[in-house]
Amino acid sequence: MAKIYLACPYTHPDEVTRNTRVELASIIAAKLMCEGHVVFSPITHSHRVADHLPPAKLHSHEFWMTQCLPMLEDCDWMMIVPLHGWRESRGVAEELDFALERMPVHIWQNAHPDFELLDDEELETLNYHVYEGNL
Repeated sequence: MAKIYLACPYTHPDEVTRNTRVELASIIAAKLMCEGHVVFSPITHSHRVADHLPPAKLHSHEFWMTQCLPMLEDCDWMMIVPLHGWRESRGVAEELDFALERMPVHIWQNAHPDFELLDDEELETLNYHVYEGNL
């Protein structure tokens, strides 16, 4: 059993894209939980919380990192859900930098055929571990 931080891009101008990202992260979190892991999925948790925040907090990257990084610090490893846009995600980038100094980083494979996944060349360069999960 591992304590896993599930990193996934969230911010996007399109509400359908944001909701899809939350749904996929939630499905993967549930799958990992059923395998016996303890999982924190920040976008699953924060998506509903965001409805009750003032705009200044809602749109503050620093506010969200203050919420997320202490949770990440308590985990055994980080799992990235490599949905389209993950490489450009400011949040995933900061979480990844934080995690690489502290723990193994895994990439969830087979997230969904319609979403971009990490290529093997970059896996070797960054020393990620591939987690062969299926939904």
